[in-house]
Amino acid sequence: MTTTRDFPPEALASLVDASAAINSAQSLDKTLQAIAGASAAVMRAEASSVIMMDPARNKQVFRAAVGDRSSQLIGMEYDVGVGISGKVMKTRKGEIINDVTKEHSHYRGIDSKTTFQTRSVIAAPLINKGEVLGVVEILNPLHSETFGQEDLQLSQVFANLAAISIANSQLYERLNRENIGLRDSKRTDAHFVGQSSATREVAQL
Repeated sequence: MTTTRDFPPEALASLVDASAAINSAQSLDKTLQAIAGASAAVMRAEASSVIMMDPARNKQVFRAAVGDRSSQLIGMEYDVGVGISGKVMKTRKGEIINDVTKEHSHYRGIDSKTTFQTRSVIAAPLINKGEVLGVVEILNPLHSETFGQEDLQLSQVFANLAAISIANSQLYERLNRENIGLRDSKRTDAHFVGQSSATREVAQL
């Protein structure tokens, strides 16, 4: 049975600050790292990570993490459907697991590789416009024995904001790549007569 605890006003203030920090990061990698750092801070947890779906390879990939052993997690991958994260991606519903030793879906391979001890987990799906992008996992509360239902609700609000930021970052990077490609192609195709400053400005545009 999970316990509940009141979330103080400063936690909600931290959520606002975290949202601003996430939205200010334009590149996808920086956005994901901001999500991982902010989720651990807001939820007052020992560690957190962002696991992204790679549908082309049918994999889940750790793209960002904070906490002990976090550097070992980045880039680690495992099959879609495996672990608590895989379960949450499939059901599209957040989960609280306050004793992972009793949870059959917990993938112990990650802990064995990093020697990190996971006790409790909140996993919240990152969903944008009906598409599951990944999962935020928050591990081991620092100020309580267990996570409560208030924690799950707050983590889902946070995950919804994060999912929008991820989608925006992905769009930004795609448009940036397309813009660079268009600029390069126009630069090579442009053949103007004359070398006046006005002509050069038109060519650059």
